Amino acid sequence: MTLNNLDIVITGTLSRMTRKTAFDRIRSEGGFPRKKISGNTDLLVVGQLSWMSEKLSFALDNFIDIITENDFYDLIGEAYEKDM
Repeated sequence: MTLNNLDIVITGTLSRMTRKTAFDRIRSEGGFPRKKISGNTDLLVVGQLSWMSEKLSFALDNFIDIITENDFYDLIGEAYEKDM
């Protein structure tokens, strides 16, 4: 999977990078980071403390692809190191 032209929302806390860094990486991979989930969202990245979030419920109800934080790092080729 490539992030090119995908609307991507992050929910919860990322353990290995700040949200700003994650948004910058999404942009550098050709994706569009969004703060709010909608019917146009292509991918929801689920970080820590977010398994009961409204964003996750919306994604499940609307058949939006959901990935874990580790899957996100695999997609962007990020080493598993914390940058904060």
